[in-house]
Amino acid sequence: MAKKLATWLLLLSVLTFSAAGTVFAEEEALPMRWLIPGEEPYDVDMVEEALEEMMREDGLNIDLDFMFFNWDVWDQKVNVMLASGDEFELINTLDNGSPSTTSLMSKNAIIPLNDLLEEYGQDMLALFDEASWQQATINGNIMAIPAPWIDMKVENYMCMRQDMLDKYGLDLPNTLDELLAACETIYNGELEETGTPWYIALRAEGNVGLFTPLQRGIDGYPFKIVDLMVILFEDGSAESYLESDQFKQWCEFAYEANQKGMIFPDLLSMNTGSVGEPTERGNFLASDRNFTGERTIRANYDENARLVNFYLNREEPTVRFSAYPNCNTVSATSPHPEAAIMFLNWLYSDAFHMQTLLYGIEGTHWIDEGGREMSYTEYNTNEEGNGGYQYAFPSSWINYAPYLRFEKGTDYEGSATIEYSYDESTKTSLNSGFMYAPDKAAAEYANCKSVITTYINPILLGFQSYDEAFPAALQRMKDAGLDKVIEEIIEQHEAFLANK
Repeated sequence: MAKKLATWLLLLSVLTFSAAGTVFAEEEALPMRWLIPGEEPYDVDMVEEALEEMMREDGLNIDLDFMFFNWDVWDQKVNVMLASGDEFELINTLDNGSPSTTSLMSKNAIIPLNDLLEEYGQDMLALFDEASWQQATINGNIMAIPAPWIDMKVENYMCMRQDMLDKYGLDLPNTLDELLAACETIYNGELEETGTPWYIALRAEGNVGLFTPLQRGIDGYPFKIVDLMVILFEDGSAESYLESDQFKQWCEFAYEANQKGMIFPDLLSMNTGSVGEPTERGNFLASDRNFTGERTIRANYDENARLVNFYLNREEPTVRFSAYPNCNTVSATSPHPEAAIMFLNWLYSDAFHMQTLLYGIEGTHWIDEGGREMSYTEYNTNEEGNGGYQYAFPSSWINYAPYLRFEKGTDYEGSATIEYSYDESTKTSLNSGFMYAPDKAAAEYANCKSVITTYINPILLGFQSYDEAFPAALQRMKDAGLDKVIEEIIEQHEAFLANK
């Protein structure tokens, strides 16, 4: 009897305690449902199981569910889930896209993380720098977990085809006028030679992607644009962006480019993925930066392609307006928000944890080539997969730059260094990290965002003339409550500067 009791107690201890001594087997695993934009990678279930097993070995009992939604339905799916109050733990958040941290805050869709981080996120609190946490903090509350996978100086950079500049005897542009002239020459030449139009790769959202580096060519730069409603200058001043000379100058550039056929004719109805396809193939006039895509373009589409990454107004230094481009936020509907922080803290606590998420199971999906190099296995190579691989997690949604690996042969000590290493010569903007959180003007902000989509973006992207269409569009913005939103943004900006 004593032997049976001892055996039973031993079995109970095995079932109840992990190697780290944490009780979890008698309880159900905590759910960690993560909303992620883009195409679901092949083998994602296999990688989820591997991560779960690794966490169990470290004393965490978490059930992962990576919920991917293709870009063409991303906004719709997220909005439906938020409106329905669906339970999930984590959502990928795009501070220059949709949804942003502040837009989720305005819907009461996410929660402050200060207490959760103190209890479950000490590794992350120590890992990320002060600038990242400053950007993640809004009105005194930490609202997001940064994904600082890239130095945000890259927002200064844009990309062109160096071989096309050489083909037509063109110098690298340094002003918007020079850029427009170079693009027009390439556009006309390639259209005549191949019958295929090439485009300047602006995006339907208007104020993301290539829009940002092109602002270097606008008078008064550097400045930061907040939700297309306020423009912040380096002297600490702020004013209405839509009523500024900078907005008018931009619209005149976009309209001229559009009139000459160099903007996607269906851009206003195109999703981000569709806009990115010509860039991935290499037949673009100008795009936002592309430091690592040349090998893929040359291997799959055009062996003569040569890319050049550069910035306009090269007499002036590069400027960093934010600490990170993307982040992750915790849902207000989660019954166990601690699971999200526990998972992310574990993920960021060890480079190999992150690399398993990003590249898959070592030996099955990728091979350690030493240093920071890796290669994908023959099994994982599949042209029908995400990015040409059966498993490849989008690293821009979650990462930390020192954890990144590079495919064997990548010049990660050269061109890729621009992206993944901190540049001391880049000027950090006075306004870096400022984010507007709709509060007293939340209803007006939502109304204005709707008007921007319908009436401002067609002007911003050059489909309508500023002189003809803007007066009526501005009045619609005023009717929607623009002035109240501007007042609140400037009020929050003044408080932000006062606390720096």
